[in-house]
Amino acid sequence: MATLPQLPTVVLKILAELLSSDFLPFRQTCKKIRDGTAHFFEHKYFETRSVMFERRSLQTLIDISEHHTLRGKIRILEICPNHFQPLDELRVTEPAIAALKYFEILCGEIGSREDSEAIKEDRLSRLNEKAYCEYLEDQEQLLRTGDDIALLKQAMKNLTRCESVCLTDGNPWGLEHLRERIGIYPQKSLSFKSSTSEKLVEHMIQATLAAIAMTELHIQTLDISPGFQMNNARCIHPGMLIRSSALLSGSPMKHICRLYLVLDKHSGLENTSKWAPSLVQFIESFPSLSHLCLGFDDSDDMGRFSELCTTLLIPNLEMLSLRSINCASMDLAFFLLRHQKTLRRIQLDWVMLTDGIKSWRWLFEVVRDSLDITSLGTRGCSGQHSYVVPELEDIDAHCLTDVLGSLPI
Repeated sequence: MATLPQLPTVVLKILAELLSSDFLPFRQTCKKIRDGTAHFFEHKYFETRSVMFERRSLQTLIDISEHHTLRGKIRILEICPNHFQPLDELRVTEPAIAALKYFEILCGEIGSREDSEAIKEDRLSRLNEKAYCEYLEDQEQLLRTGDDIALLKQAMKNLTRCESVCLTDGNPWGLEHLRERIGIYPQKSLSFKSSTSEKLVEHMIQATLAAIAMTELHIQTLDISPGFQMNNARCIHPGMLIRSSALLSGSPMKHICRLYLVLDKHSGLENTSKWAPSLVQFIESFPSLSHLCLGFDDSDDMGRFSELCTTLLIPNLEMLSLRSINCASMDLAFFLLRHQKTLRRIQLDWVMLTDGIKSWRWLFEVVRDSLDITSLGTRGCSGQHSYVVPELEDIDAHCLTDVLGSLPI
């Protein structure tokens, strides 16, 4: 019988996957096992690296970026919006929790410690107020002095193989350490009841873009989707991107070609700027943009996308993905035709045409006759009412004529 060190590398990899919770002790068994599971270790813990705007978390990212091997393994950098609120806001703000996790926990299923504790009524009874205030003060100093940008820049300049930066809810490094120190988890996402939370997340977006610009990394993908499908949270609104747009006007992101945005249809708590112009200005800050994924966390029943259709022009747009959009067929057709020279792929998820089911037929005729599309996908699309039309599922761009025959006239 073979001993562990004698097992083939492929078997060691399988064991590592099965021993997920005990992987690190398993890896420390001996040099042979450590070397045999090195690729799995690097992929699991470093290919996607999650950090937050907290000094210890950012310093750890710097340490990784200075490691001769590990710094080249990071492909995706997740910037999580976990933050500390003032005590008065903390006491009245419900913690954010993923909507699906919330439902599962209520049904008796086991969730993560963070999710499970978030819904407990006695959550604040565990708060170490003194330690919390120390972290809150350090967060304020970090942002006030610009140390957050400096630390992020110092780390990112060495992540030469990093391709994507995502500002999204996640599980950043150092979160459990924070909980042990302060007794609770910090706010996980953008709170819809806290102006402080909104200002902090807005600053995080701006600071991240500033760090990218200063390091001149060839980041290709930018994903901004905090608050997506979260209870007690909201997504960003375009007013939160105004300062970032001003920053990018002097340092346009020439390498970013893929942009993912999930938005709130409402403006902010203290925001008076117009919704569409702020978003147009931000998107146009990426001159090489070829892929745009734009969606709403909830239904776009305020017609925000329709506001964009006549003003937003992306010269190199090849792929367009829209999610939870409500608009008239004429507005969507106009937007597609504005990009007919370059647009090749379209994905429509939960799109509702406000002029009814029959308008889908006309829209697809426009696509077939006026655009040179290689890929067209739809999911959960509907007409004026919320029911889904089966004929609009799994459409193939090469058989649009057949699909048109099955749609209402």
